Amino acid sequence: MVYDNLDRLARYSFLNENICTVIKYLKEHSSEELLALPAGRYDVDGENCRLFKQSFESKPIDEKGFELHTKYTDLQIVLGGIETCYIDFVNDQNAYPGYDEEADLCLYPHQVDGRIILYPGVFALLEPNDGHLPQRRYGDTPVHVEKLLFKLRNAPA
Repeated sequence: MVYDNLDRLARYSFLNENICTVIKYLKEHSSEELLALPAGRYDVDGENCRLFKQSFESKPIDEKGFELHTKYTDLQIVLGGIETCYIDFVNDQNAYPGYDEEADLCLYPHQVDGRIILYPGVFALLEPNDGHLPQRRYGDTPVHVEKLLFKLRNAPA
């Protein structure tokens, strides 16, 4: 997992070559354009890099289980609002049954190891074995969040 200022994203391109595609995409689109983008899925570079524009109200922690992915790394960038993303460091993905290969998703009961706060100007890069519970409230009150979720295809092992 990487949590850093967005202006330092290029430092981590060695972790996933598709980060360079995201950087190019962000340079080609203004913040205003990205905020105005309707919620939904957008192909940035076919199956290598997909964008999910999200617009939601932050949720309480107990609403759903943690997520794990295998094929894709999540790059999460909040454009507006603030959210908490809870983290669970997973040693063995195989210990969690119920992986849906088509959705590249395994949901499991939460085991909080830590948390990060996502707000404009920072990003989180969540790789396989980085269990995460995004879209949660920062504080007690729900907040409207506008977010970019890039799905970056992982290189074959």
